[in-house]
Order: sequence, then C-alpha cells, then structure tokens
Amino acid sequence: MVLRGFCVFYGDQQHGGVFLPRYEFRPKYTTQARLESPPWSVEDLPILNPLTILQRHACATLTLDVIDWIRRYEVTVIERLGIEYRRRTLLPWNNGNRHFTPAEKFASAWRLSSLQVGANFDIFSGQGDT
Repeated sequence: MVLRGFCVFYGDQQHGGVFLPRYEFRPKYTTQARLESPPWSVEDLPILNPLTILQRHACATLTLDVIDWIRRYEVTVIERLGIEYRRRTLLPWNNGNRHFTPAEKFASAWRLSSLQVGANFDIFSGQGDT
C-alpha cells in the first residue's frame, strides 16, 4: 500500500497492482505488483493499460482490497485512540463545502462503498475489454 496526496497504489503478487486517483474514482490496473520507486506524480507509475476480461477481475479484487484496508484502518484508529481523537483529526478537513461523514460512520461507509463498487465494477473501471 502506497499512499500519496494524488493517489493510492496497492499491489499483490497474485493480482498485480491498482492505482486509484484521489479525485476520480476510476481504478487503473497494472500487472506490476510493486513499484520500482515511490511515486511522486502520475508519471512515476507503471504503464496502466485498458483491461482484458481477466484483468478486470484482478482490478476489482485489488480495488476492493484497498477499500477494505481503509475500513480496517478506520476501525483500528477508533479502537486504539478513541472516537474523540478521530473527530478531532477530521475537524480541519470540514470546511463546510463538502459532504462530511461523521467519524462514527467512517468504517461502515467504507463497507457500503465496497458493496457498491463490487456490484458496479464495470461502471467504475471505465475501461473496455481488449
């Protein structure tokens, strides 16, 4: 898992890697599971090609793994540091101009996102078969 301001990159040896841009939920897939060096921009990522049918399954699996990792992270933060800590860390992000999920609902919101992505992956991938 590589977290950057512009993206998340996640890979595993069995499925390859997935790149999730920060402001556009359109997962991009690569057969590479590891990055050669930490990405500082999109240009530092491996080649991200249109998906074959088999790669679409791998991309969906990786995308759902990323969402579940984030959900588990949110659960762990609350278990270890408490809900008040999580609320305080979110205050600077709430500028009143965006929909804001309360800290108590973060983990369940990620679970719901996982279910929606799983049910609609062809829509989210935005990549045709080759």
